[in-house]
Amino acid sequence: SYGAFFLPKVSGSFVLSQTPFWQSFAPGVSTLRFRAAYGTTGRSPLPGASLATYSPISYITPTGGFAPGVVQFSPGNPNLKPERGTEFEGGLDAGFLHDRIGLELTYFNKKTNDLLLLNPIPPSLGYTSLPYVNAGSVDNSGFEFTVRATPVAARDVQWDAAFTGNTLKNN
Repeated sequence: SYGAFFLPKVSGSFVLSQTPFWQSFAPGVSTLRFRAAYGTTGRSPLPGASLATYSPISYITPTGGFAPGVVQFSPGNPNLKPERGTEFEGGLDAGFLHDRIGLELTYFNKKTNDLLLLNPIPPSLGYTSLPYVNAGSVDNSGFEFTVRATPVAARDVQWDAAFTGNTLKNN
């Protein structure tokens, strides 16, 4: 019953190393770029997730014949809302010695509200599928980095090496 929703995003970058000021200021730094992005994400509940549903099944009658029947499939959840998140990401990319050595750094922070998760229910209730619930919110933040190098760059051979890592904090 929520219909469509708007999920805007904006991003940009600035390459400082392409400005005349920078080229005369730091000739050993061949690339220096700053970047940032802000946006929203979302996920709608599956169609029918709010409805109590049943599944067709055949059963054997006392006389040994087959008859149509139904079993409970999902109790549904009429209070479901879409999952929504907002995220900020910022970082820089730097290259040194004509980009033979490079560094990429990124910081991110994302908050998701009305997180959609399956709710475990007792099997004794007789449902064959778990209902979705809005389980609360989650915060994700961290850093990502990459250090790269090209130790060998010959006419017939090039050797590239990279080391990456990250941190992640979830609440």
